[in-house]
Amino acid sequence: MDEKDSIAAFVHICAEPNRVGEIVSSLCSCSNVTRVFSVTGEYDVIAMVRVRDINELHRFLRMRVMSLVGVKGVETSIVLEERMADGEAAKPPTSK
Repeated sequence: MDEKDSIAAFVHICAEPNRVGEIVSSLCSCSNVTRVFSVTGEYDVIAMVRVRDINELHRFLRMRVMSLVGVKGVETSIVLEERMADGEAAKPPTSK
């Protein structure tokens, strides 16, 4: 999937404490997921995802995330703009 023609989003997940590892493993096996973090704070897991459009995001959330055993709640943030730490606008990786 070409990054410039896709939607990136962060999926913030509240999980049952004894299910965090299973949720992380399940998310890592999803093709739409680019990174998964176990975190402290209000959420237990944060996944970075990339999808073609809002409909695919909706299907991914409903079918892949909310159906996982131990998921208590989900909040999603769609990325509007991405910048590198040095302030430069992020560029898609070049193909080899």
